[in-house]
Amino acid sequence: MESIVSTFHINWASLIAQMVNFALVVGVLWYFAFKPLSKAMDARSKHIEQSLKDAEAITQKLEATNAESNRIVIEAKQQADQIIKDARVLAESQKEQALAKVKEQSASIVAASKVQIEQLKNQAVAQASAELGEIVAQAAGAVISQKLSSEADRKMIEKVLEQAKRL
Repeated sequence: MESIVSTFHINWASLIAQMVNFALVVGVLWYFAFKPLSKAMDARSKHIEQSLKDAEAITQKLEATNAESNRIVIEAKQQADQIIKDARVLAESQKEQALAKVKEQSASIVAASKVQIEQLKNQAVAQASAELGEIVAQAAGAVISQKLSSEADRKMIEKVLEQAKRL
């Protein structure tokens, strides 16, 4: 070992001083650099882990919110479909009621018209009968006042019938 020390000119005092200096530098670096750096890295790692957990929680909440949103949309569509079906049924019911009412009113108008036509017909027949009776009475009076020949009777009847046709 002495040959190594003499060959390499190792000075033990200098070597020990360098070791002490190295230990001091390592100690100072450990205390002032590595320890704070290690704390900062641990804090950053914890922060990153927390951020990952938060991101996963947000993702789960987003998925739950999307599922809830989809459920609400489906429910709203079902309600809208039901409202449309109810509206169609109601419209059909009201249409049938209105149609029945119109038919009823039409039937009552037709019945009233028939009654009115019958009354007008009866009135016209009565009036025609009265006029015909009057014409017949005039014709009979004319025939009786002039008892002529059968040819004159026939001409008189034709004349009275022509007057009746004009009325």
